[in-house]
Amino acid sequence: MHPFLFLRQTKNLCFFLTLWYNGSMKQTYLEIGRILSTHGLVGEVNFEHWGDDEKGALSLKTVYTDPKGLRALKVRRARMGTKHILFTFDGIDNVDAAALLRMKTLWARREDLAKDDSTVFWADLIGEEVRDEKGIVFGKIRDIYNRGASDIWEIETDKGERILFPAAPVFVKEVTCEGAVIAPPEGLF
Repeated sequence: MHPFLFLRQTKNLCFFLTLWYNGSMKQTYLEIGRILSTHGLVGEVNFEHWGDDEKGALSLKTVYTDPKGLRALKVRRARMGTKHILFTFDGIDNVDAAALLRMKTLWARREDLAKDDSTVFWADLIGEEVRDEKGIVFGKIRDIYNRGASDIWEIETDKGERILFPAAPVFVKEVTCEGAVIAPPEGLF
């Protein structure tokens, strides 16, 4: 699985990939990015955000360094840097303490990220069916990749074939937690 970026469609849909389940169908904690390096001498860190909603990441009050939410970091300050988000955390007051966080993946609680009840994350789509507007099932989403212009869904057909589908808004008609309705390019399936 590739926990790197988001898939953004329309109507307040944003998607993140995560690998942790809390026993329910939806993961409680979702990967949001990775701390890249320290910034300055007072414990600030450069954070690579893996989503489309930087304002949402900047508004987080708590982030976690593990997928179960056991190790919390209270956000003291969050601001935009030149290329990345800059975080300062309570208890991380110098460059040496901040250096210990280098290359750590951060998680956030689903409810802290969701814009509203219609928000669907990558993690919700993995394993769900993809069908056309007539109800014909093409297969199930096995993985999601971001390659720039649009995201790519890896769809496994019932014959075991893996198809790479360009999940551009022109082809994706509807996305819910139960799957997606698409209008694929002719000849893809």
